[in-house]
Amino acid sequence: MKPLQELLKDGDPLAHEPGLDQMDARAMRRAVIAAADAASADRFTWRYAAAMTVMAAVMLAVIATVAQREPAQVDGSQTLAEFPPVEMQFSTPGGTRVIWVFDQSGAE
Repeated sequence: MKPLQELLKDGDPLAHEPGLDQMDARAMRRAVIAAADAASADRFTWRYAAAMTVMAAVMLAVIATVAQREPAQVDGSQTLAEFPPVEMQFSTPGGTRVIWVFDQSGAE
């Protein structure tokens, strides 16, 4: 059985056709590159402008939202001693139960 590379060469319909001359190949290459550059330039400009517009609108919305918020009022009347202790419980797979109590008052 023939290797794949030989099978592909044998089945190539353009293997026996004459190639393009240098002048035609260069003209074809210039046309393809010019079309690709024009298409990518138009598409990039549109996408870039749309992205910048959306980003500016989002930034303005965020700034307006943050500017309308009132700062938190700290009256200083609540101290750490007034906070209740926080408890965390969990059990291990072996059945051991662990209970942690976090006392924020600072008293021992």
